[in-house]
This record gives sequence, C-alpha cells and structure tokens, in this order.
Amino acid sequence: MIITKTPLRVSFFGGGSDYPEWYLRNGGQVLSTTIDKYVFLMVRRLPPFFDYENRLVWSKIELTESVDAIEHPVVKTVLQKYGLQKVEVNHFSDLPARTGLGSSSSFAVGLINAVRALLENEPESSHQLALEAIEVEKHMLGEVVGVQDQLAAAHGGFNIFHFGVDATLRVQKVNFEQDKLASLQKNLVMVYTGVARFASQVAASTVANFGTTKDSVIHRIVDMVDEGRRSIDASDITAFGELLHESWLLKRSLSTDIAPEMINQLYALGRQAGALGGKVLGAGGGGFMLFVVPPESRQRFLNAMSNFLVIPFGFDDSGSSIIYRSDDQFTHASLKPGVKYKQVNSD
Repeated sequence: MIITKTPLRVSFFGGGSDYPEWYLRNGGQVLSTTIDKYVFLMVRRLPPFFDYENRLVWSKIELTESVDAIEHPVVKTVLQKYGLQKVEVNHFSDLPARTGLGSSSSFAVGLINAVRALLENEPESSHQLALEAIEVEKHMLGEVVGVQDQLAAAHGGFNIFHFGVDATLRVQKVNFEQDKLASLQKNLVMVYTGVARFASQVAASTVANFGTTKDSVIHRIVDMVDEGRRSIDASDITAFGELLHESWLLKRSLSTDIAPEMINQLYALGRQAGALGGKVLGAGGGGFMLFVVPPESRQRFLNAMSNFLVIPFGFDDSGSSIIYRSDDQFTHASLKPGVKYKQVNSD
C-alpha cells in the first residue's frame, strides 16, 4: 500500500502564459507557491477475495471488472499507461475540487507518484513526475490546461516557472527570507465563493483569445512576475496588493467567463472592506478568491465576508511525497495468479 500527499497551489502572477498555445510563440513565466492543503491518494493491490477487479473511491465509488471500464479519466489513463490493474484507489482532499487551486493536477501527480512506487519504479526526480503528469493531462486526455499546476504539485514551495518557446520547462526556486514570507502571509486572505467549475471550460475561452489584440494583456501579466517577486523581497505589501489588483483587472478582460457578475460583486465588496487587491485563483469563473488585506483592515474585511467561508492557510515548501508505504501482503506463492478467492458463508 502506498499513500501520497500532494500540495495544492496558489498562483500570483503570470497565469495564462503557461498554456503551450501561448508560450511556444511568446515564452512565459509564473510566480506561485504551494500551500498547506493537500490531496491524498491511497493505492494498493486489491486483495483477491472480491467479485470485482478494481475499486475506486472519489466523489463516487466504482467497482469495475477491468481498467478499461473505469469512469474516472485520470485514474483510467494512469493505470493503462503504467500497466497496473487489480487495484484499489482512495482519494481524500482538504479542499473541494474545481476551485482554482490546481487540485486536478495535484491528483494526477499524486496518483502517478503512488502507482510508480507500488510498481517499484519511482520517478528519478520531481521534474520527471511533473512531466509525466503533463503528458497524462494534456497529451493523453487532451485537457485544455496549462503546465504550471503539475510543476507546482511535484516541486512544491515558492517558484518561478519559465516556459520556453523551445518547449523547455524550467523551475527557478525562490528562497524568500522567512520574515518576508511571514509579512506576506499575514496580509493574505482566501475566500471560498461556493462555486465549483471545470477550469478547462473557462480556460478554453481564454486560449481562444491568444494571437489577438489581447496579447498585450498577457505580456503585461508576465512582466508582473518579476515585479511581484521584488515587492515580496522588499516586504512592500502595498505594492504587491496594487500589482495584484492591476493583474486582476487585466485578467478578467481576457474573457467574460473569468469573472461572472457574482465574482465581480465579491471582489468589489472585498475592495470596499479594505483589500488592496485580489484575484480569482486558477482559470476563473468561481472557486477561491485571494485578497491582500492589511492587518488594520482585516476585521472589517472579515465582517464584510461573513456570508462566505474564509479558509486559513500557510505556505508549504514540499512537493508530492510518499507518506506511507507497506509491503504487498498478497504476493504469497499460495495465492494462484488469475484465481478469484471468494468468501464462503457458513450457516
């Protein structure tokens, strides 16, 4: 049995430039960090006592006769890719899916990490793990997603991800001093809008605008990566908040799907209550919103957000990891391969 723990992420600046449709023509970069909220995956070989071959527990329970019959697209594709069958997969998460924190990619990264460990064929590096998750999500499943989430989930911590026109993906670890991180942390507030959405659907409308007059918007958002890093290094929270506000105004101009009316109203409410800036996390459309709120305005802000769920969080510097490992107890020679061992009830 293998259990993996994979962090979720918060992206600050550069979002949108991590789609190949953009960076293969222009290059790109993103500043992000992982947080102390996680996706957990338990994968084990299924004991040979059941009438089914695979058992999956996610938002539903699947009992299937073959890998090909599995509904969950990522689980099905990963098991097919690595040739693993007759397994049980259990999924747990600290926060709901489809909320802008990269949960789908954290799921893919954590699952690949667990499956490869079960097969005793662990990836050589965190970067290899990220690249394999990108292959599953983008190339095998054809999802309209970027590549920053898989990199964040695998590597962990504060990073600037660089996306090259030659398709290279480079990770630049950013080691901020602890007092600067503490200064940033105490000014951030994460609010749940209560709306879940499929990021690929929102992203498709953004990607459709690449190569148009809106390209200048993405170029400016990419430039903000270096400015954002400098403001954190200087502990200049006002500059950071104002930059995030500018980034949000630009991002929502890319597509009406990014900021429906409810999101705009919530953002305006946050600004009126003292937030310097903020953004919808992820592709947009719903999920979590991040605000920069100075300590002197925090209580007023929380009062204004009393109808929404405010989620406390901290930064995390670890990527996907194996937190539990035990030997497969069903490899004894007395268990014949291909035989289903059924339980017999006695009266």
